[in-house]
Amino acid sequence: MDVTTTDNYTEQLIFFYVIKNYEMASIFKPTYFSQDVLKKLFGLVQPYIIEYKEEPSEDMVNTLIQQNELTAELPRDIIHSIWSCRKNLSNYAEDWIRSTTKGFAEWNNFIVAVNRMSSYLMQTQYDVTPETAHTYIQKVKTMFSSDANFSLGDKVGHDFFDPLEHKLSKVETRSTGYKFMDTCLNGGWAKKTLNVLMGPPKVGKSMWLCNLCANSVLNGDNSVYISLEMSVQIVNQRIGSNLMSIPIREYDQYAQDMNMMKQMLSSVYSNSMLGAGSLIVEEFPTSSATVYDIESFVLNVEKSRSVEGKEFKIRNVFIDYVNIMADARYGNSPDTYMKIKAICEDIRAMAQRNDWCVISLTQTNRAGMGASDLDMTSVAESSGLIATVDSLYGIICTPTMKASGVYYLKAIALRNSPNMGDKKKFLFTGDYMRIKEDPSEGIIPDTVPIPGSFEAAATNISGQSANANANANASHILSQSPQKPLADFNPIMDGQNPMPPAGLSLNDNPDLFDAQVAQQNPHNIPADDPDMAPFPAPPVQRQPVVQQPQPMQNQGPVLSQDPFGGSMTPQKTLFHQLDGNANAQEQQTQTRYNYTTGIPQTPMM
Repeated sequence: MDVTTTDNYTEQLIFFYVIKNYEMASIFKPTYFSQDVLKKLFGLVQPYIIEYKEEPSEDMVNTLIQQNELTAELPRDIIHSIWSCRKNLSNYAEDWIRSTTKGFAEWNNFIVAVNRMSSYLMQTQYDVTPETAHTYIQKVKTMFSSDANFSLGDKVGHDFFDPLEHKLSKVETRSTGYKFMDTCLNGGWAKKTLNVLMGPPKVGKSMWLCNLCANSVLNGDNSVYISLEMSVQIVNQRIGSNLMSIPIREYDQYAQDMNMMKQMLSSVYSNSMLGAGSLIVEEFPTSSATVYDIESFVLNVEKSRSVEGKEFKIRNVFIDYVNIMADARYGNSPDTYMKIKAICEDIRAMAQRNDWCVISLTQTNRAGMGASDLDMTSVAESSGLIATVDSLYGIICTPTMKASGVYYLKAIALRNSPNMGDKKKFLFTGDYMRIKEDPSEGIIPDTVPIPGSFEAAATNISGQSANANANANASHILSQSPQKPLADFNPIMDGQNPMPPAGLSLNDNPDLFDAQVAQQNPHNIPADDPDMAPFPAPPVQRQPVVQQPQPMQNQGPVLSQDPFGGSMTPQKTLFHQLDGNANAQEQQTQTRYNYTTGIPQTPMM
């Protein structure tokens, strides 16, 4: 049947099929019908069907006509003639009449959407200026997308008393490339989901997204990377440095040799166990691209790369990042709560419509900058994001962690997972823009803080000084793990036990300590990198210096020279317990630890 030229008899069959199906009748519109009498008749009976959830009889229709004083427009003989067609409905197969009704409704709904959009354009065309053109275009796109979205509601629900309805179906997932994230996500990225990583400005959020995208390609997943912040070339170089092990400082030199780059790009396919997936990178201007712009682009990628008999399907879409997208519903509204909430809802709807997994980023608020812990209160601009995403991770990187090339990733919000609050240590290699899990340290549960040597010197998210709680945190961790001798302790990062010995305070001039290690930049990260400040490497291990005992007379406070030109700073006398018997060992193990020089010292006698 040609839905654009439906005959009167078929329209009458559709009319009766709709009014006997409550779900259809509740969303059908009188304007779908071409016959004026059916338009008026359906507009009259639709409220009755919605209220009583039943098909009205011919007598009931005549009663409704009388009550609404429509007898002149809908006389009894016309109603009787139309109702005589009702008995013919049983002569047609259910599948045929349903598909015919669905096609008829979808087409006419589309025409209604086009007419409304056309009417709006005619009314506003003289108000559009070069400055307001983009806003009008976005509004028209949103209007049309909303109006043209139509479903007859084929769903019939699920029977609670059917045992099969209580068995969880296994969700198809693909690895993220990180075991910790796969554990949190019950296997990895799933279709129709929105997953977000959160971090403060310049912590390396885009670096994380590039690493996840590189992992996706190596796993054989076709991927799209949408950047609203960095150029395509910067994104390509970051991912390329990771995948091809090209030092980022030398990447431009490699890129000049086309033959070499071709060979190295081919090696990505040969080195991937699953066969590398395709990667398409595109750049949109900041705060200009809506969900519909991105969806249109990705759909066009799928269409242009599909061939007859072989569909090209995108698996993962990486968007950098949520906060700088344009809101298709409200424009760039100053109400950031509604803006971010609407963007996240539209992104997730896009993922559901197209069977994509979307991975994106968001900012923390001010309290999250340099904090040693993040939680749901750390989300900037809109808590509506938390309610929408399927998973939310926090990127934790204090100044001391940054100096050591260390991250902690925390699972902040998850669906159907017991791993909420868990944390995992990651290591950053700046030469190759690469982030890897640290295999030497396991998952840290929510109830256990990050090891004390990485506590932030600044205020943490709860508003308390991280240094004030550092000793308690370190003692809690150390009480559960073997201790290393003091002479082997590296104050910056000990791979096996990144904490000060029991009894050492993190309050002993941590600012000077952080400043000293932060002046190095062995990873050669460009100073003008738009995403990250330099990641200095840990300083060289220092050998312990043991001072000979000295007489006690006239002994004042021990002074240490500030290497940055400051005043001489008294150093506290601290205690390190070699075993559980503190009283017996106290006189032998009294030890002073200089955080300015990083040198443990025996006490002066």
